[in-house]
Amino acid sequence: MHVDEDLLLKMKHSLYGTDESTKIFFSDFDGTLVDDTRTLTTATRKSLDEFCGSGGRFVLSSGRALEDVKHLAKALDLHYPGMLLSGYNGAQLYDCDRNLTYFSKTLPAEIAAGVIHTARECSIYCHTYYQGSVVTLRHTRETDFYLKAVHLPVIVTDDISGTLNGSRPGKCIAIELDDASRLLPFRKKLEHLYPGRLHVFMSNDHYMEIVDRCADKASSLLWICRRFGIPVRNSIAAGDAENDIPMIAAAGTGIAMSNGMKVLEAAAARCPSVFAVELEAMKAAADIITLQDNNHDGLAGALRQAAGLA
Repeated sequence: MHVDEDLLLKMKHSLYGTDESTKIFFSDFDGTLVDDTRTLTTATRKSLDEFCGSGGRFVLSSGRALEDVKHLAKALDLHYPGMLLSGYNGAQLYDCDRNLTYFSKTLPAEIAAGVIHTARECSIYCHTYYQGSVVTLRHTRETDFYLKAVHLPVIVTDDISGTLNGSRPGKCIAIELDDASRLLPFRKKLEHLYPGRLHVFMSNDHYMEIVDRCADKASSLLWICRRFGIPVRNSIAAGDAENDIPMIAAAGTGIAMSNGMKVLEAAAARCPSVFAVELEAMKAAADIITLQDNNHDGLAGALRQAAGLA
């Protein structure tokens, strides 16, 4: 069936309550929306309230598992009309009002299992997910480090494929706490084993994320704008880490957190082979670099500036 583009756009606007002037804000969670104690400050909440109160839409976009993102939104009492949750670095998208998952760009179980066993061959810790639980070959200090921020149960098993039972996890994550350059041989091996199948990147100086090649925060941003009939030029995106760079670059207005810039600068000084390119990419992607960090309401002022709030 052929539907005229103008008619289709009017249908989207009618269905989702949007129009050509609607603005949409995509925010990373850790290091961006919240301070280091994972608290949403009064100033940041006020800016979100004003943005959404003026008709803007809000998307909480995180690298965390979707179930964890749902928990975070509930814990922070984030309930805005038309709010969306993006988990696993854009691999899953959830509509809070409709209680609907729009898509899951997930990994086949056999690839997730292969990634984890390849990590073991490279002496790298790695885990994946199954029904809201972390799945790993062994419980290590890397597991404990991860669980300080992400409160999920853990399944330790020698049979990753059997545990996944055909389900498709949102991602795998490799963790190196001492020397990020140790992850490079593992990354190269994955590129050799799964050419064109994976998107592999650092989300901070300890985590290497492995997702489907089509899954990233930028793709999620563009899909949402198209689905809801919102011009991409009206989109705002904020983040602090490498996994946020595509989203910041794709948005009409990209916001880089000053704390994220400092972390990338320090990481690039310690390990230029891993982080120097990411530092330059963040600088190139951002239209705004916050004057303050996430502990001093940096996002609040930048959102007001980007959205034109009085």
